[in-house]
Amino acid sequence: MNLAFSSHMATLKPMSSSFVNSSASLPTAISSILNSTSANGTFCYIATTTNRWRVSMPTVTLVALILLEIILIIFLSISRFELSKTRAQADCLEYEKIHRFEEGLKSYRQKIWEENYQQDASRVVKIRTLAQDSIAAVNPESRVYYMAGFAAAMKEVHHILIEKFVERYGTPPSQIEEDREGKFGPVPRYRPEDDATIA
Repeated sequence: MNLAFSSHMATLKPMSSSFVNSSASLPTAISSILNSTSANGTFCYIATTTNRWRVSMPTVTLVALILLEIILIIFLSISRFELSKTRAQADCLEYEKIHRFEEGLKSYRQKIWEENYQQDASRVVKIRTLAQDSIAAVNPESRVYYMAGFAAAMKEVHHILIEKFVERYGTPPSQIEEDREGKFGPVPRYRPEDDATIA
């Protein structure tokens, strides 16, 4: 229907077929400009089927955005690789630090172990010497019961010390020898499970 009016009245007239045909061709004309490029190649037209407004964007800007995204992806990949590399180096340094600390602690425990061995070995040797001297000093003919009792007590103490020594170091006291420097040996090898015996 077509609306026609004059200064005094308005009338409705049927639409002409030519106008209807020209209006029907509008969607085709609109869709032809969707997602197209201008003649000189400097603009891109972007539109969707739901939103048929014409949006123009310079081609240079679009290419720049794509290149920027590619550069950003490459930068993130390199940053991630460097971060992983730095983290691996930090883990390696931490492991080396812990290893050096454990080696120093082991050396310190070995030194304490050897000092304890020297003290215990010296104590065992002294008790053994006293026990032998007290037994030799007993005169069987005079029946010196005091000396005999003392010798028996020293022998018992020596036996207890031997048991403790063997339990701790695993070395029979008969193998203890004194060198020229006054140190006793052989010193048994330190074992981590012997930490409980280090006082």
